[in-house]
Amino acid sequence: MQVCFDGLKGVSFDLADHSKWEFVFLNNNKPRGIRACFDSEKEGGDAGSDDEDNEDSNVLDLPPSWVEKLSISKEKFESKCPSGTKTLIYKNVQCDIFAEYVRPDGMILRITDLLGPKAGTKTEYFENRKDKLRERRREKDNILIYEYFLPGKLHGLKQHVIENNSTKEMHFFPNARSDGLYLRTENSNKVVFNIHDGVDYRKIC
Repeated sequence: MQVCFDGLKGVSFDLADHSKWEFVFLNNNKPRGIRACFDSEKEGGDAGSDDEDNEDSNVLDLPPSWVEKLSISKEKFESKCPSGTKTLIYKNVQCDIFAEYVRPDGMILRITDLLGPKAGTKTEYFENRKDKLRERRREKDNILIYEYFLPGKLHGLKQHVIENNSTKEMHFFPNARSDGLYLRTENSNKVVFNIHDGVDYRKIC
């Protein structure tokens, strides 16, 4: 190794000189070095061809790790944490993360608002459900619930709004129904059906 008390003054850049430069790869291929490159260009030959047959067998072997070999099963890796669930608390929200198939309802993430006007609001995300439910948002202490579904839901349902445990609105995918129904609104005394042709069919309950 070289001493650099005076900057780069007096430092040799001949990388092939192992007394001044250490190699760290196991193959121990000697680099040609800067000076060797210039010399080979002047002579018109390959300065490194003679070194291929005379490589040193000495290599710089790194010490073994003092840590035991890490081993993790596929099941533990997919669970994302030892118990299959973990909670992260931030300034305004709390995130509960669940591994797939840990919860029977298929929930993988739940975000709870802690501060502000939406405090107490819970947004839940799901996967691998037969009913195609992908997201549910609970507001005002579960008084108002919004449910969102993936394409393929029965009857083409896209969004379901529930208020006080009663259906308030049902939104449908535009091309999922042959009757053209895209919105069904239910009030205290009537049900309104909205169809793509622009006609509203009202049924008095």
